[in-house]
Amino acid sequence: MRIAYYIQGEGSGHVFRSLPVIRHLQQSHQVRLIANNKAYKVLTNLGYQVAKINGSSLAYNNNKMNYIKTLINFLESSPEILKMVFSKELKDLAKFNPDLIISDFEPTGFYLGNFLRIPVIAIDNINLITQCKNFEYPIKYLLHFLMAKLITKTWSPSANYYYVPSFIKLKTKKNVELIEPIIREEILKLSPIDQGHILVYLSSKTPHLLELLKKYPQKEFYVFGYDREYTEENLHFRKYGDGFTKLFESASAVIANGGFSFISEAIYLKKPIYSIPIAKHFEQLLNALNLEKMGYGNWSRKANESDLIKFINNLDYYRKNLGEFQRRDNSSFWQSLDNKLLELKQQKERFSYFPQLYKR
Repeated sequence: MRIAYYIQGEGSGHVFRSLPVIRHLQQSHQVRLIANNKAYKVLTNLGYQVAKINGSSLAYNNNKMNYIKTLINFLESSPEILKMVFSKELKDLAKFNPDLIISDFEPTGFYLGNFLRIPVIAIDNINLITQCKNFEYPIKYLLHFLMAKLITKTWSPSANYYYVPSFIKLKTKKNVELIEPIIREEILKLSPIDQGHILVYLSSKTPHLLELLKKYPQKEFYVFGYDREYTEENLHFRKYGDGFTKLFESASAVIANGGFSFISEAIYLKKPIYSIPIAKHFEQLLNALNLEKMGYGNWSRKANESDLIKFINNLDYYRKNLGEFQRRDNSSFWQSLDNKLLELKQQKERFSYFPQLYKR
């Protein structure tokens, strides 16, 4: 099959989740990669051929999610994106003539697939907000949920089938399959140990947290996310690279924001997690709530000494709960995906003018 794979470039989670899927698909299919922002940079640095597209991004203000600004960004960028999409990208897509589109929360793939009646598969955890029914959250976050649902529906409007990675069991809508989190091969190969240090991985800079960590000189903290390398008291700042995986493998615990992919990998490695979700970011909040519910760690709306002490003092409790987690590889998902690809290929329907819309 010819598969066009669109990847959202906001943060690292989308591209790191997509990498194992891309490698699996390339064993049997022709795969054209289309990405924006960080996803484009990561893939090209790894040697992949990638078509670059413009993309809207989530908006933040003082480490807080700004839903209104995010929607405005999307609307403001839409004319330029549409101009690019319905010229260069549409022409390139016609030349490739895909049997199917896969999108990890990249709007272009969804809109083109729906417009051209090319089957679309969505693979991303954020669609849990729109495609699952019984997740729980405090009522005070209702407005955040409604705004997140609106943005998710805008960026991911419609697909023939949804794969929603999740570490909790939920009821789903029709044409939705809840799957185990997709784990990178690099993580699957690790043999986790505990060498006493704590790994800090921040997509959003949190100076207040760093000051709190200095109050524990008996603990060594390796901090990623500041793109620099130096040591300040018990804080060892490192740039993301090969050293990250080794420090992750040997960490006693981890501290992070609320990104799904990193939390999933930490659970797989059975590392207790202290989560500080980006404020007003409902998806990250939901990840943190589920993390605490499972007993794998705790979380704070804002880093504070009380919650940090609770986390450090209860590491053995979190490890005990994580010890009951059954580690699995991605094989069951590969089987389901392969079957779904064949099914959708047989059902594909296109407008008569595509791909003849452009001469090859």
